[in-house]
Order: sequence, then C-alpha cells, then structure tokens
Amino acid sequence: MQLRKYSFILSLLSLILLASCQKDIDIAVPQDDEKIVVEAYINNLYSNLNYVIITKTINYFNPDFSLKGFGNATVKINEGSIIAPGDTVWKQYALVASPFLQGYYNNDTLTGKVGYVYNLEIWLNNEYYYSLTTIPQLVPIDSLTREIVSSNNVPKAFLTVHFNEPQSLGQNYRVMYRMGPGPGFLAWGGICGS
Repeated sequence: MQLRKYSFILSLLSLILLASCQKDIDIAVPQDDEKIVVEAYINNLYSNLNYVIITKTINYFNPDFSLKGFGNATVKINEGSIIAPGDTVWKQYALVASPFLQGYYNNDTLTGKVGYVYNLEIWLNNEYYYSLTTIPQLVPIDSLTREIVSSNNVPKAFLTVHFNEPQSLGQNYRVMYRMGPGPGFLAWGGICGS
C-alpha cells in the first residue's frame, strides 16, 4: 500500500514537472540595410570563366529570387606580375557589363596566369570596393582512385583525387571533369546530379 502511494505521488510530480505550456512568441527581427554582393572568378584555363557578378542581399522574410544585378558599375581587374619583392608590374583589364544579364561583367581577353596577383576594383554608387587574390602554383595530382558501387542495379563511380599540398598554402580545390569528347566541363561550383 505504501508503495502505491509513493508511486502515485511520484507519477503526479513527474507529470507536473514534465508538463509544458505552449505559447507563440513573436520576435522582432530588425531589417538590415541592403548590402552589395560581389561574386568573382578568375582561372588560368578559360577566359570566359573569368567574370564578376554584382548583386545585392535579399530580405530573408520576403525573398525575391530574381537576379537584380547592378549594371551601372565600373569594374576593373589589375593583373600583377611580381618581378622583385615589393616591385610589381600591373596590367589593367576593364570588364564590360553584359547586355543580357544585369550585374554580369567579363573581359574575354583576360586569362589568369599562375603565380600572378589579381586586384579587383569596383566603383558603384559612389562607393569603392576592392579585393586581392593570386593564382597559386599548381599542385600535381599524385593518383586517382575509383570505386564502383551498384545501387538498384545502376552502377555509380566515385573518383578520389590524391595529392600532396605544400603546408604553407592552405588552399581549397575544385576538381572539374569532362564526360566524353565535348568541350564543356561539369561540376563547376557544384555536384553533378544523378
């Protein structure tokens, strides 16, 4: 009898302690000012993949996914050849705004060079933006391994690229591949769908 009494009290206390209330809470999130978003690419293989896209942030609670780029910017890329420590020779490329895609800029004569320095300059709405990058020395591929896995009788191949990076670089790498004899590469900035 004593045990039942304690079990009942313990069950009642557990129910009271574990019971919860539910209440909707509205949190006022302040709207932030629009910011300029710059996405820029430079590579040493294909001049048409060297471009700059200038857009703006979108409202989180009222997203407008139409690309509202800025076609009225002045965009330049300065290519620097380091000839001695502290001494760089610069060549300037003006990027041209696309008439078809607002906010897209490129210059087909610009092809990046390994070991060179690149300075991006943007003038937009009386504001100045800049960035600096390099194309580091290429890291040779040591080997390539593959694994073929069958899922629902559909074979899938997984490739792994092996290389030894110098410790001082700390870079990220993107592996691009081509299927068949076509001129285009796949997986530029993403993973190929199944």
